[in-house]
This record gives sequence, structure tokens and C-alpha cells, in this order.
Amino acid sequence: MKQKNPIIGIVWKSVLVLYFGMLFYTMIKISVEMIVDYNQDHYNQAESIERCDYDYYNRNFGGLRETLTLNHLHDEIFDKYWEVVDGYEDYVNYVTWQRAANQGVEESSTQVENYRTAVIENSKNCKFSDNQEILDGFVENMEL
Repeated sequence: MKQKNPIIGIVWKSVLVLYFGMLFYTMIKISVEMIVDYNQDHYNQAESIERCDYDYYNRNFGGLRETLTLNHLHDEIFDKYWEVVDGYEDYVNYVTWQRAANQGVEESSTQVENYRTAVIENSKNCKFSDNQEILDGFVENMEL
């Protein structure tokens, strides 16, 4: 029986380690580049404002909340949108609990009052004049 040359085994193992090392390095490098590119591409403030305005003026407040939340738009420039979205959420919760109260669900009357108060307070404490009409509309739509 012939014995294998130990140098060939060492060279073969070195080539495998080098190959897998390069493969691992390339995977990490590509992953980091993709993450950086994704974050830079998706946070274009002018584009984000345009998308928010589209939902805002079309009264698609659910879509507006998704845009604000999914794109992590918490800068001061987006406060106008957050104010109306939070007011809309209170109004939707009021309507939901009002329907539950009409169905006879226990404890729903407390929630109805809490959200009614929240909707009225949102309208009274409005910080952006553009939102005043919208928030007042939520108050008018409530069953008082």
C-alpha cells in the first residue's frame, strides 16, 4: 500500500479553508452592502413627504400610518401626519367600541367614553391648522 504524501493533504486542507473563508467574507460583504443600500434608497425625505401627502389628501389615514411606521418617519417634519393619524386611530377605536356597545359587549361603554374624550381632545388641542378640519370632522361624525 502506498502512503499519501502529507504535503498534498496539507495543501488540500489549506485550499479548502481559503475557499470557505473567501466565500464567508463575500457573503458578509454583500449582506452589509445590501443593508446599507436599502436604508439609503428607502429614506429619501422628499419622496417620503410626497407619499405621505398623497395618503393625507386622499384621506387614506390607514395607508398613511403604514407609510410613517414602516419607513420610521419620526422626524419633526412628519408631526403633521402623525397628529392626524393618531386622531384617526382614536376615532376608529371609538367607532369600534361603539359598535361593540350596540352589540351588548360588557365594559365597552367605558371604552366608548375614553375614545370619545380622546377624539374631542385631539380636536381641541390640534397643533397644525391643516389638521383642524379633519379632526373636527371626526368629532362631528361621532354619535354625541
